Amino acid sequence: MWLILALACNRGPQEPTPLAPVAEPSGPVDNGSATQRKAEGSAIVAAELATKKLGSTLKQRVSGAMKEGGTVAAIPACQADAPTLTAAAGSEHVTVGRSSTKLRNPANAGPEWVQDWLQDNSDKRFDQVTGTSDIVEGEARIIRPIQMEPGCLACHGSNIDEATQTALSAAYPQDKATGYAAGDLRGAIWATAKVQASE
Repeated sequence: MWLILALACNRGPQEPTPLAPVAEPSGPVDNGSATQRKAEGSAIVAAELATKKLGSTLKQRVSGAMKEGGTVAAIPACQADAPTLTAAAGSEHVTVGRSSTKLRNPANAGPEWVQDWLQDNSDKRFDQVTGTSDIVEGEARIIRPIQMEPGCLACHGSNIDEATQTALSAAYPQDKATGYAAGDLRGAIWATAKVQASE
């Protein structure tokens, strides 16, 4: 998993663009379609809430660790607590995670559709990308970009101090999450939620 310090110092997942109002049907109402739209909307909301919960809980945890002992103290907190917090942000029908083209932990690669989005946007800055909200194969799929903030460069930039680099190398031997500049696209928080049929 890539170090959550990016979440501790960024503005969190990008807020979704408000949806345009849906026009009222002029003919007979198809209750089946209306029911399906309602179920899909509920799934999108559930996925969106999961991305926000993950971003906020990780930020709180890492911010607390940094206040206690700086970046070196935040690294083991991130490594130990991130999996539990990530799992807790989801539910039986909702899965949530974080990913990047430059991972700290290869286990955070995420689904193929997330990797496709990251690859398509890998040469762009944060302010050049937008998130997604889609329904695909019976599930809502949400992607919310993460911005690299100046404070995050202590662990993700090009000039990492020796103590921090030593701690990063020990915790994440396959670390690729360095060399960023402020304003870069760090990666994304993503979530899926199954579209549940109404009772």
